[in-house]
Amino acid sequence: MNEATATRPRPLLVVASLVFLVATLSLFLFPASSSPQSSHFTSLSASAAPLCRWTFSHYEQSSYEASWLQHQDWLDTPCASLNLPEHVDKSQRILSRTIELFEKSPRGRTIAVEEDESDELFSRMVYQRECWDRVEPLASTTTTTTKGKAEEAHYAWVKRGGRAEELIEPLWGFLRDPYDKWCGRQRLVMDSWTGDGQGQSKLHIIPAGYAPWRVFGEDGDSQGWKIGESPWMRGTNVRREVVDGLERDEVRRGELKYFDLGSAYFSNWHGDKSAASGKWIFDTYATRLGLKFRKFVCVELDRLDPDEAYRQLPGELFGAYTLMNTGLDMTAGSKKNAMTIMKQIAEPGDFLAFKLDIDHAPIEMPIAHALRDDKQLASLVSELFFMHQSVLYFTFCRLSPYGGLQLMTMNSVDIAPMRYPWGSNLPETLRDSYELFIALRENGIRAHSWP
Repeated sequence: MNEATATRPRPLLVVASLVFLVATLSLFLFPASSSPQSSHFTSLSASAAPLCRWTFSHYEQSSYEASWLQHQDWLDTPCASLNLPEHVDKSQRILSRTIELFEKSPRGRTIAVEEDESDELFSRMVYQRECWDRVEPLASTTTTTTKGKAEEAHYAWVKRGGRAEELIEPLWGFLRDPYDKWCGRQRLVMDSWTGDGQGQSKLHIIPAGYAPWRVFGEDGDSQGWKIGESPWMRGTNVRREVVDGLERDEVRRGELKYFDLGSAYFSNWHGDKSAASGKWIFDTYATRLGLKFRKFVCVELDRLDPDEAYRQLPGELFGAYTLMNTGLDMTAGSKKNAMTIMKQIAEPGDFLAFKLDIDHAPIEMPIAHALRDDKQLASLVSELFFMHQSVLYFTFCRLSPYGGLQLMTMNSVDIAPMRYPWGSNLPETLRDSYELFIALRENGIRAHSWP
């Protein structure tokens, strides 16, 4: 072997050396994570601006809503009471305002709106600001945790100054649109009412995104009323992870989700298009607000044609839609437990719209009472559409409109205009319905009376 041959580098050796060098540098420049990062979470940079969010503080009844609970005679005869001049005027102002706001359709935008004198009739959901911040122990040498260890500095959500509020329709009358058919000859009338009079009007409801909201600074000044997606509609959740021995904050922005107990088909209920909850929800949040549903879970006991169910869906909902064409229960440990399924659908920070109307008290009422009593569970539900018929259980067999016989367990409240479909001399009253909806709102849920 001559000198030239001995010193010439071999091509394979050069390539192998370069590969080794790149791999070695990669270990230092891009260390592998010991915990895979969820696609829903993003890392929070230590140098970023403080992460803050708005969370529910309390519910404020309007004086008009409170007045209904102060007059038992109004509650005993709601249709006749609604025809008193003061209620005719206030009902017209409320419905005119909800119709006006709902027609604005602030698709993908935040729109400034003028304050209206009728806004004083609306109740309010009030929110407070809190920021993810380092919390120092008061005295590290003496303060201990419940486990006896010295308390250490840690990160947590800390309350800051500021207040925000969002309007919600008051509870008044018999908790439905007083211009719909239920009061018969005593129903209210106004020219600007746009309902069809078939008993399914939702014009008394003002959903999130259409309800005016405003934010107050620490100095108490307001930025004015707006409609559109509020800063708290889809919340923020932070979790702390340890990666390669170092703590790291991961942030998740909430998603829009829907859970419907008693869904029927997307665009009709027993052939009635005005009673289609799925289409109304989709049009309200997606079509008109410009939001995208990540999950759209519908539960229906009546047997549906799956081909027809999916044919009725808009294309952008196809991948998010799940049809559970079976009955659920409230049995602990059951895979069909309605509460367990709801917890699997929603995560903290999500905006979950939940419609509850299955005419089956053994499931409906435990869910409503759990949302009333359990703050952690209630925190998963942002907006509730609930047809409260209360706790009298009576069972009957009916012919399902989709074929076959169906065993139904109904429940009802004794409300004068609703005695035709629900019956009379029932154990719960309109006052009980008021108190339930107030308690749900006090637990942070925008609870509405569903028709």
